[in-house]
Amino acid sequence: MIIGSTKKIIIAILAVIATASCNKPFEENYETLVLDKYEYALDADGGSLQLMVYYSKAWRAEVSSSAGTDWLILSRTEAPGQAYIRITYDSYAGTDRDAYIDFIPSEGEPVQLKLTQTK
Repeated sequence: MIIGSTKKIIIAILAVIATASCNKPFEENYETLVLDKYEYALDADGGSLQLMVYYSKAWRAEVSSSAGTDWLILSRTEAPGQAYIRITYDSYAGTDRDAYIDFIPSEGEPVQLKLTQTK
C-alpha cells in the first residue's frame, strides 16, 4: 500500500512540474535574422504560405519582382521580433515568374526569400 501511495504522489508531483513548465513562454535569442525556409515553388492556382521569421529585434520586409508586386500580399511588412508572416499569391497562367522578399533586420545583413511561380 505504501508503494502505491508513493507512486501516486510522485506522479502528481511530476504532473504539477510539467504543467508549470508549460506555462513559461518560449523564448529564444536570435542575434541574426533566420527564416524557416529560403525558397518556395508556388502553385499556379494561387494560394498562400506561412513563413516564420526568427529574430530578436525589429525587422521589415520588402517585395521585388520583375513581374510587378501586385500579385503578392504580405500579412505584415514589419515586426518587433520573432513572428509569422503569411504570403498570399494570385493564380497565374503566363510564363514563370519570380519574386524576392528581402527581410531587413534592424542590425546586420538582410536575408532574401525567393518565390518562383510556374504555370
